[in-house]
Amino acid sequence: MAAPSSSHERAQRLPRDFAWLTVLIHAALFVSSTLVQLVPMLIASETVRSLYARPGMWIPMLSHAAMAWLLAAALAWSHARNALEERGAGSLARILNPGSRFALAYLVVQVVNIFALSPLLYRLQQLLFMPGGSLQEPSDIHAMRSWTVLIWPTIQLAVLVLGVWCAAWFALRKGGRVVPAMAPPDAAANDAEIAITTSPRRAVALLVAAVFASLQTWSVVIASQWTDAVRLMNDTALVLGWVVLPPVAFALAFFGGWLGWGPVSRGPALSAPWRRLSRPSCSCR
Repeated sequence: MAAPSSSHERAQRLPRDFAWLTVLIHAALFVSSTLVQLVPMLIASETVRSLYARPGMWIPMLSHAAMAWLLAAALAWSHARNALEERGAGSLARILNPGSRFALAYLVVQVVNIFALSPLLYRLQQLLFMPGGSLQEPSDIHAMRSWTVLIWPTIQLAVLVLGVWCAAWFALRKGGRVVPAMAPPDAAANDAEIAITTSPRRAVALLVAAVFASLQTWSVVIASQWTDAVRLMNDTALVLGWVVLPPVAFALAFFGGWLGWGPVSRGPALSAPWRRLSRPSCSCR
């Protein structure tokens, strides 16, 4: 009977595993792409090294990257938690290697984004706004800035959200390969009780804080591109603005999410927030 218990435990850990896999994939791609840019054999490596030597370059870049990873991890965690509450641990335990499937699918999405979608969008930017493009007139400088400041980050945010969704769908889809059911007949019936006895209050607060802090930092990155404020900041201002403020925003959002969710003793109806969000009830009868 140890095998069913172990598979159920792995299913219960899927939200956490998805979140960590997302962060690890982003971190590995970030480190590898940065090291490639710094290879001495490349022509522009000296320029890149001189840029990275300035705090005004790498402090905002690292802060933005960390918040993007946090947002992706929160979304991955939410998808897995929603599936756990919707379908139960018994159903997810029968999926063959969901963690590996998620990691593979998300890695493919990110590789396509880095090596196919991003170069394609940059080429489109050159065709439209660069000298010789169809919108290269001086009067279209606002269109150029709108693309760089607003449209490009919006596309990247959409790719991140859709990439996590696609990877989670591929890993948790009901039509995928499953292992033979070895759990006792009453194990599936206990899934609802397991979900009800698990308090989601801290989970909801963490999800709210992660999404809020990530989007706040994302918005600051977009807004900072309209001005030269980042270039004028000294090291202390950079650390305070890009390293200290995001954790403060995260802590405040976590505190607000903790208070807003209310006491857990309100009843089992509040113990499945993702099920309630994914199945909106209608009280029009």
